[in-house]
Amino acid sequence: MDRDYEKDEIILHPTDGKYIVEAISGMKTRHLVGSKFEPLFWKMVDVLSLPSDDSTPKTGKTFFFTSPEAYEAIRHVELNEKVKNTWRKKRLRV
Repeated sequence: MDRDYEKDEIILHPTDGKYIVEAISGMKTRHLVGSKFEPLFWKMVDVLSLPSDDSTPKTGKTFFFTSPEAYEAIRHVELNEKVKNTWRKKRLRV
């Protein structure tokens, strides 16, 4: 087990300054939402979870994955290779 993680809840409505929680394991990372390290994670916003009332802000639940492949595996989807390669290149710049 990676020592950079500790057990915590999934952040459903993250804001800057909260720790990123990996969506599959539920483990809190040492990296903050909004920090320069956020691009290390594949970020997915679930628009189906948008509030149906007039609450603001209208934000879906946000989930962080260790990679696009981890997201694909859990959601049973296939992402475009160009999108995944763009993420990998951006991740290398962190």
